[in-house]
Amino acid sequence: MQNRPSETRATLRERLGWTLLLVAVSGFGFMYIDARNAMFTDAGNALPLETRLDAYIPFVPEFVLAYYLYYPWLLLPLLVLKEREPYFRALLAFLIMQIVAGVTFVAFPSYMVRPEVIPPGMAGDLVRAIYRTDMGWNVFPSLHVAHSVLVALLFFKHARSAFAVISVAVGSALISASTVLIKQHWIVDVPAGIALAWFCFRLAQMPLPVAEPSRIAARNARALAWRDALFMRPPGSRRAGEKRDTLS
Repeated sequence: MQNRPSETRATLRERLGWTLLLVAVSGFGFMYIDARNAMFTDAGNALPLETRLDAYIPFVPEFVLAYYLYYPWLLLPLLVLKEREPYFRALLAFLIMQIVAGVTFVAFPSYMVRPEVIPPGMAGDLVRAIYRTDMGWNVFPSLHVAHSVLVALLFFKHARSAFAVISVAVGSALISASTVLIKQHWIVDVPAGIALAWFCFRLAQMPLPVAEPSRIAARNARALAWRDALFMRPPGSRRAGEKRDTLS
């Protein structure tokens, strides 16, 4: 009982480390593909994603605050994933998501057209900071949407508090809405991100194949037999060696 708090802290540090590592590697990968597409792909040849609905969506710089909320949002699953298996299943879902999205970004590059006029003020400055960091590629599907929806799905499955589930769902909805309201994504990128999150979540939740006890025992017996054959001398040869040692 006395070791439980230290074990809990060690587990939290381990999971936080794995989470931050995945986020860091994914972030660098995103920026690399973004810069690659900007260098080698003509925006005129990008995947055409603009629809008539996009013309009716206003530019609301104040939603940039919800857009920035996305970054600490990625750490929220640590609050509800108490067991080892659910945590690594969630990590697997994020990993699958990054691979699928990365392949899509390279195979089907798409480009977002940003507004030419950004109003002054703190919200406008934050939007300009995003535009300077993100070159406008890697649009379809929206990872802001996919990651946020995946966090909401994990809370829906593992959180015990209805208030926590509703709060995370509302926050994820605000983050998803911010992607189109600050003109970081076309509207089709949102359902694509939702579909990607659902696909990766369901894939990571699939049951793992479990071998029957009889098969495990048979496999262990074969492994021991191979070990004995490769690394242990037969009894007859051992006795013969002992006789030669005695005669000498």
